[in-house]
Amino acid sequence: MTRPLRILSLEDDAQAVELIGVALESDGFECELVHVETERAFLRALNEEAFDVILADYALPGFDGLTALSLTRTHAPEVPFIFVSGTLGEEVAIESLKVGATDYVLKQRLTRLAPAVRRALRETEQRKERSQAEEALRQSEASLRRHREQLRELAAHLVSVQEAEQKRLARELHDGLNQQLAVVSVALEKLHIEIPARAKPLQKRTRELVDWVARISDDVHRMAYRLHPAILENLGLPAALETECRHFSQSEGIQVDFEQDNQGPSLPEAVSLCLFRVAQETLRNIARHSGAREAEVGLSVAPDRVVLRIQDYGSGFDLRNLGKTGGLGLVSMEERVHQVNGKLAIESHLGKGTQVEVTVPLSF
Repeated sequence: MTRPLRILSLEDDAQAVELIGVALESDGFECELVHVETERAFLRALNEEAFDVILADYALPGFDGLTALSLTRTHAPEVPFIFVSGTLGEEVAIESLKVGATDYVLKQRLTRLAPAVRRALRETEQRKERSQAEEALRQSEASLRRHREQLRELAAHLVSVQEAEQKRLARELHDGLNQQLAVVSVALEKLHIEIPARAKPLQKRTRELVDWVARISDDVHRMAYRLHPAILENLGLPAALETECRHFSQSEGIQVDFEQDNQGPSLPEAVSLCLFRVAQETLRNIARHSGAREAEVGLSVAPDRVVLRIQDYGSGFDLRNLGKTGGLGLVSMEERVHQVNGKLAIESHLGKGTQVEVTVPLSF
């Protein structure tokens, strides 16, 4: 069973209130009318009770409908407000609608009251539903922003942990395994010298072992460099990039030229590491996917920003497919750049190659 419609009626004519009740009940409404005549009683009712709709005369002794409308919009803004008056002219009616009235009905045409109330209640319910939907959307967006920030914090932590672990492994490879290989190499060299000249096959075998250990040592050195290039800390980003380009050209057979526009100030460690890792990942992508035979790496350092550009002249790709391969390279690059407040831009044209550009603001 639905509850009665609670109506606050601001009216100085008791007979008019009765006629309003009859008009509504005859149209199927079950009403609970609260009748007030003064501003004080009207304001008390607004503050102490809840109503579904307010019906107000426009002109009352010592009190007017527009003041009542203003009080309603302050104290009960969601409640529909309908003028029911015998003195409401067309201009006044239009003005009242402009300032927030829901509708107006002339007392001489109370048959319009029930449809006006239904429409007002329906519009109020729609506004409420829309407001609830908007609030739910705001909460969802806020939750999504929080989750994105949490994911970024997690990604930043993972990158930091990864770099620390790679640095540790690089140090162990260089200071541990490489040193042990050096000891083995010295021992083999000594053994090679001590072998009599007449034992040619054994001399040859020990020489092969010495060369083999040297190659393993070179591989370990390259592995340690890729994990954490000490040159980045010791000599800075330009030297590290130039060395990386040279090593890449030698190992992949792709000519990569490095160019630095100007010397500029020394870069923060986080910025240098970010740009170096982006260059590494981009060069790996060039080797895997581009089919290019040559590429360029450019570094420009200005007082307020640093720009890294990597350009290849390979097959290029459709940017609409970017990120659809499921690889983590691009995600890692984007996250690294985000951590230093930079911007990553990628341009590619089929048959013409790809350019990756990173711009990082500097504040020294």
